[in-house]
Amino acid sequence: MEKPASSLLLGFAIIIFFFWPSQSIEQRSSNDTATETQTYLIIDKLSLRAPIVEASENSEEAIQTTLKRGVVHLPDTAKLGELGNYYLVGHSSDYPWSDGEYPDVFARLPELALGNEVLIETANQTFVYVVIKTLVVPKNDLTVLSQDTSGRRLLTLQTSYPVGTADKRFLVIAQLQEK
Repeated sequence: MEKPASSLLLGFAIIIFFFWPSQSIEQRSSNDTATETQTYLIIDKLSLRAPIVEASENSEEAIQTTLKRGVVHLPDTAKLGELGNYYLVGHSSDYPWSDGEYPDVFARLPELALGNEVLIETANQTFVYVVIKTLVVPKNDLTVLSQDTSGRRLLTLQTSYPVGTADKRFLVIAQLQEK
């Protein structure tokens, strides 16, 4: 009886040795993107650090899919550091069964106040924005996407509000601090 069990164990050991990946899936996926430049949103006051990802298109489906990977830079808004309104959206809450690592990345966004810093870190540079305004708007108010900023470099962070609903939008507007 012991001989078949030991043969079975030896067989499993051989299979594991030859066919087990040398790295875990998580290690492989992080190594595969190691050469990819990543941009991060950092808000120390909220202990928040999340990747900023680009939506492939300006559609609800594309944005919702992209939100699974971090906070989303909306297409057709300013590029980082340029004149205009660099616009990011993130979930305040999402369905418990939803995929993704960032279902409530902006849940604490309403805790930000005037003067708080919001950082955006790239491989080469850190952009420092200072909060100049917070507000709540109706969910269908698209004026907040305006790129007319009177020559300023703005960052807008948007999430659903109150947490657990999609009734309104909470916005944080910050201005880039010039060097």
